[in-house]
Amino acid sequence: MSRILLFSLAFLACGPSKDEGADSGKDSDSKVETGEETGVEDQRPAWRNPEEAIDLDPSEEVVRIQLEAAAFQYEVDGETIDGWAFNGQVPGPTIRVPNGALLQVELTNSMPDPTTIHWHGLHVPYDMDGVTWMRAPIGPGEVFTYEFTVDQAAGTYWFHPHYDTARQVDLGLYGMLIVEDPTEPEVDFEAIAILDSQGEHDAENPEDMNHGLEGAELNWSFNGLVDPILELPQGQTGRLRLLNVSNTGYTKIQWPDMQQIASDQ
Repeated sequence: MSRILLFSLAFLACGPSKDEGADSGKDSDSKVETGEETGVEDQRPAWRNPEEAIDLDPSEEVVRIQLEAAAFQYEVDGETIDGWAFNGQVPGPTIRVPNGALLQVELTNSMPDPTTIHWHGLHVPYDMDGVTWMRAPIGPGEVFTYEFTVDQAAGTYWFHPHYDTARQVDLGLYGMLIVEDPTEPEVDFEAIAILDSQGEHDAENPEDMNHGLEGAELNWSFNGLVDPILELPQGQTGRLRLLNVSNTGYTKIQWPDMQQIASDQ
């Protein structure tokens, strides 16, 4: 039987800001045991979706999330990265919000540097956008609550800092935001794929970008996993949400009979 995937695509389109000198019930594991496994496949990691943010408000009209940006050490393909993370995970927790709901995100900055959250692709009030020329960044030790009503078509969006953007995103501060609507197509399962690229370190400038360096040979990861296996249930309909957070590499997705239904240009 055929396998149908509905793709929602979101690609990195933000450059450094001009102040930058200095599962809604869905199983988070989309792996389904089908087919035969080989010795090579046994050495590859099983696919996993990023963990989802916990909604602290019981109301269906309000989604309240707490995020903490802090130092975090993590590993990609055997390489240890001294980076940053939202809530101790890279990628950060996936935020799901129904269209029309009030989104409240309390951000605690436990980093030594200022930071912000920019809601990439969302229409938000001027002072809630987290871009440094629109409002002051959140200083070390400070707490700020972003609050706005989501008035947006269902789709795949993302959030990330817009202060020292390239470096803070590169070191792990990013996550997917999904706007849901009851009118969108129903699926049997959903896989979230956040792509990033790892390159060579610059030994003379260890504070420069940790990965994704221009000119370096890139090694791509999906949700921090290199060459993972995503086994699809035969005969079911799935949605694969793709987000490319690499600061250097572009991706070209090709698959026979694949249908792209949306993108963020």
